[in-house]
This record gives sequence, C-alpha cells and structure tokens, in this order.
Amino acid sequence: MSEQFDRNKQKLVIVISALLLLALFGSPHSVRAAGSPTISLVAPASGSTVSTTFSVTFGVNNFNLVQPGASTNCASCTTEGHLHVFLDGNYYLLWATANSIPFVNIRPGLHTVLIQMVNDTHVPLGGTGTSLSLSYQVSNTPGTPTLKILAPADSSSVQSNFVVSFIVANFTLTDPAGQPSALNTGHLHVLIDGNYYNLWARPEGVPLTLSEGSHIVKLQLVNNNHTALSPDVSKSITVNVNDVLGTSANNASNYSLAATIMSVIAVVIGVLVISRVWKKSKPTS
Repeated sequence: MSEQFDRNKQKLVIVISALLLLALFGSPHSVRAAGSPTISLVAPASGSTVSTTFSVTFGVNNFNLVQPGASTNCASCTTEGHLHVFLDGNYYLLWATANSIPFVNIRPGLHTVLIQMVNDTHVPLGGTGTSLSLSYQVSNTPGTPTLKILAPADSSSVQSNFVVSFIVANFTLTDPAGQPSALNTGHLHVLIDGNYYNLWARPEGVPLTLSEGSHIVKLQLVNNNHTALSPDVSKSITVNVNDVLGTSANNASNYSLAATIMSVIAVVIGVLVISRVWKKSKPTS
C-alpha cells in the first residue's frame, strides 16, 4: 500500500512538473503565435543624409519573411508574409528576405520611405510596430561644401574686364530653373561691393566688367531656391580695377599703325619723286 502511494506521488510530481514547464515555456508554436509581429530599423537613422544609392537595414520579430504564395500556414496569417516598400508615397518594391533593402540612383532631395509588413495576400498587418516611416536627405555630394577663389589673388590689380576663377567641392552646380531643392546642390550668387551682380551655375570662371577703382567681389554658394547654405559658404576678394596698362597697349598699337601708314606714304612719295626726276633727266628725241 505504501509503495503504491509512493508511485502515485511520483507520478503526480511528474505531471505537475510537466504542467509547470508547459505553463512557463509552452510549445515553440504557441509562443510564436502569441507574439505580436514587429519591424524595427537598424540603419541608417531616419533623417540622415545618404548618397543617391543606399540601403535600409531592418529586423523583424515574430514574423517569417516568405515569398508570396509560399506561406506554410494560411494566406491570412499574421506570422508569415513579406514587405511592401514605398518611396515618396509610390509603390517601390516587394521584399521578402532579411537582407537590407536597396535604393538605387535616387534623385537628390528629401525623400520619404514607408516599409509595411503584409500577409501572403498583400494585406497590411496593421497594429503598432508593423511599419516604418522614414525620411532621408539624398545627396550626390554628401560631404561638407567648400568654395575657393583661385584667381585673381586678393588685392590684385586687374583690367576692367577680367575673370574670377574658383573651385567647389561636395557641391553640385546646377541651373536653378525648375530644379527642386536638394542638399549640396545649387549655384553661385555673385555680389559686387555688397550688391547682387548675377547668378552663375557653371564651373568655368565668372566673367566680370567693373568700373575703375577698388571693388569687393564675393562668391556665395546658395540652394536652388536662392537661399544661402547653413552655415554660409562664401569667399571674397578685393580687386583694384586699373586700365592704365590697357590704355598704354592701345596707344602702342595705334602708334604702330600710324607708323606703318606713314612708311607707306613715304614710299609712295619717294616713288613719285624718283619717277619725276627720271622723266626730267631723260633725253628728248
């Protein structure tokens, strides 16, 4: 009787232990079914500046990524499916692997990205944490813009017509007409003595025509909407416009022309004089 009681007691302990383990951990399938599917962003952070080709790395929980039609459970289950990716509100691609999502040759500017978890029938799961809303500033020159004036040197003497040579880095020069705002993309504003002179959007030097005297020439990088970069990127030089050298050159040229004309006249007169003398000295018949 005592042995039977002990055996029953052992069986009871085993059953209770099994029930406790089941209650604490359950089966793998039941845990997966009980969890809520979520998606999280790994990189790059929303609001970042990225190049025109970039990738978004993500992670999913309680969700199996499978190609449409490959669901092993049911078409409407929330534990399996794929991702719908939207760019600027437009469908971009379908994604069904754990690899990073590529974005290739995206136009410079501010862009929004939406990543949705959907089931096998393409229906969004809904609920908290089942989608990612991101924004990225895309730039083909993601570094810090710089500007340098190459010539003329500061405090140089120049003629009234001259060219200001410059170089920019991490900045794309483009004609602003019809262009959307984009990071590190824009043109130059040229200012003379603090006043707007003209707009320049080519890498070639800026041609200027200034009156005689001292002038301050300023080149400033601006966005497509004509607003200055922040922080400001600009360079200034002082030039002294002096056409004395140009005038001397013109005088020398005029003198050379006059001397040539006088030489021709002298030759013609000489020929005429010789001809007359020869006629006078010729014997008459």
